[in-house]
Amino acid sequence: MGDCQDHAVQILDMIESYLDMTSSMLEVYLPSVSNRLNESMGVLAVIATIFIPLIFIAGVYGMNFGINIQSW
Repeated sequence: MGDCQDHAVQILDMIESYLDMTSSMLEVYLPSVSNRLNESMGVLAVIATIFIPLIFIAGVYGMNFGINIQSW
């Protein structure tokens, strides 16, 4: 019975070490994903900075409105 208990304790220690390793891997992986996301967000911010004013100007000048000169 003691031998089975020793094996069970050894297996629990291995599981705990695997848990520590996976949490360490996750701590390495998440910052790299965050860096890639920050880079893509920077590119999208530059594109938005260029195109949003252009879309606004096109929207304003693209409206159909007439000026009634006779009322002046």
